[in-house]
Amino acid sequence: MHRSAFAGCARVALWAVSCGSSDGVDRSSGARRSAKLESGTGLQGDYYDTLDFSALKTSRLDATVNFDWGGSMPPGVALTDQFTFSVRWTGQVEAPVTGLYTFTVGSDDGARLWVNGQLLVADWTLHSYKENSGTITLIAGQRYDIKLEFYENLGVASVKLFWAYPGQPRGATYRT
Repeated sequence: MHRSAFAGCARVALWAVSCGSSDGVDRSSGARRSAKLESGTGLQGDYYDTLDFSALKTSRLDATVNFDWGGSMPPGVALTDQFTFSVRWTGQVEAPVTGLYTFTVGSDDGARLWVNGQLLVADWTLHSYKENSGTITLIAGQRYDIKLEFYENLGVASVKLFWAYPGQPRGATYRT
């Protein structure tokens, strides 16, 4: 991870910037931070102590979304209850080639995925691990917003994000 000159901020891949909160406010000083976005590796993960994204506990860079937490809470996140939490990952993906992309989310419990503002996966239900996919056409060299929301409500917690595109079998979404 490349540290920027902005206190509390990290430049992250897929052109996401983490400043310690989802609204860009430095919690230690209350000052709004801005930063030039540049290439890196990862998505900003905002971890909440509730199912409805109302109690932000921490924000961090996650190099990939490929987590099997079992019955434990995410490491480094001080949650009140390890069985009831939510996470929102945001950033951008850059399409290496033009064509039809398949995004796959595996989760236990609910997950929703948007790419370029289009809802591709909507499985906001309580369930054991399963995978859901959606497709979208992307243009080479273009950057697209991506948002993945996940919640855990009792039991085993797991969430994974993959993509596949012309000439590339399914793999982690974060390689540029």
